[in-house]
Amino acid sequence: MDKQALLDALVLDRHERLTRTLEGAGDPTLPVQPRLTVLARTYVTFATDKPWWSP
Repeated sequence: MDKQALLDALVLDRHERLTRTLEGAGDPTLPVQPRLTVLARTYVTFATDKPWWSP
């Protein structure tokens, strides 16, 4: 596997993990504002707890 293919695979993996994390966050029946707050907090937690290089 070449260097670019490896980087592409890592980016795709992280994107898929973030997507799964955000899809599992909060209650879809909540009003928009509270749901956005939950999603924003989930995103920040994901970004700070799981740096892009972590397995």
